[in-house]
Amino acid sequence: MEQSKVINFNRGVPASETLPTQKIAESCVAILKEDGKTILQYYSAQGYSPLRELLAEQVGHHTSKDQILLGNGSLQILNIITNVLLKPGDTVLVESPTYDRAITTFSRRGVEVIGIPLEENGPDLAAFR
Repeated sequence: MEQSKVINFNRGVPASETLPTQKIAESCVAILKEDGKTILQYYSAQGYSPLRELLAEQVGHHTSKDQILLGNGSLQILNIITNVLLKPGDTVLVESPTYDRAITTFSRRGVEVIGIPLEENGPDLAAFR
């Protein structure tokens, strides 16, 4: 019997063959040559300013670097957003199933989490009634 290929969507564990290691190595060498004395220092909590400027240009629509926040992954950004925008007792709607770390993050903040079932084409809108 042929074994099916399973794609692991577990957090932070992409298939190693999908990682562009050579391109990442080249990028690291390039940034160290160009701006090594800055990139290796502690930086603003918003992230590396030249990268935020580049991203603002890419986004366009009158976006400035001050509107962009860089993070070390989705969980860090989710924690920042949760702590800034939510207070204990607030309610958050999430897809069900959802990212387990989102539930943990919201719960630690004292936020009520309500799961909205997913249907074939998205959230079950009847669940909002």
